[in-house]
Amino acid sequence: DNKYIDAYLNRGKTYIHLQEYQKAIEDLNKAIRLDDKCADAYHERGRAYIFIEEYQKAIDDVSEAIRLDNIFVLGYNSRGYAYIRIKEFQKAIEDLNMAIRLDDTFVDAYNNRGNAYASIEEYQKAIDDYSETIRLDNKYFDAYNNRGNIYYKIGEVEKSKADYNTTLYLILSNSSEKIRPYILRNLISVFDSYPYNYHSLFQHISLPTDSFSSQDSTSFISYWKHVGSIQDFLLLLHYYKLKLPHEVFLSFYPILIYNLGGCSEAYKIFDEELDKEEQPLSAQQYYYY
Repeated sequence: DNKYIDAYLNRGKTYIHLQEYQKAIEDLNKAIRLDDKCADAYHERGRAYIFIEEYQKAIDDVSEAIRLDNIFVLGYNSRGYAYIRIKEFQKAIEDLNMAIRLDDTFVDAYNNRGNAYASIEEYQKAIDDYSETIRLDNKYFDAYNNRGNIYYKIGEVEKSKADYNTTLYLILSNSSEKIRPYILRNLISVFDSYPYNYHSLFQHISLPTDSFSSQDSTSFISYWKHVGSIQDFLLLLHYYKLKLPHEVFLSFYPILIYNLGGCSEAYKIFDEELDKEEQPLSAQQYYYY
């Protein structure tokens, strides 16, 4: 039945979940051609446009969904998010206010409104919204991260550290198969927004292992099991190779690789460093070499 609207709509939603946004848009175009009064199809196509950063098209589609259904809670939230992306923060706040009036337990709307308030430097309102998000869902790691950013900006350093630690713990301890593909991306996002230097992060974060430079192989194994596959963990480490000063990176990377079973790789790294003759190894590094 090539006129079965729900099939196009649901396949479009599935393509969005798979991050195949152009295919999603094609299916949602067909759903809309078959029924131009389908608010859900406009909203989903708007979401696809958000993911490919075509925000004006997203706003147009979600606005049409809201015109067709003026109590479309998801629509107000999505349009509010799109307005944030194009820096129309007051419009975003109005939409997110409406989403919250329609559903006062909508955690995404509180978090997004917090982002809008943070963007216009209304920090206490932002903190209040992030705190409400956390009250409704105490595993919502984006809200902890966002609140940590605000606490840091207003000088509440210990509160900001506590929120960052919680963010990292929630990301790394989440065993859900649904979230696993996003763990690396979320970790990088958190560390990118981290206002302290990267090395100090490893010193005070409260996770299964004291820090990345710990020498206990058992704690390493318990740590990376939380992250997911070792391939993703190594990708994360290579990311830090680009971010950290070389000597800081060298102080933990090859030793960590050794403890994860990569003896040959660790040896190779130390060997190359000795060949350079620019930076002699520490006593600890010579020991592992």
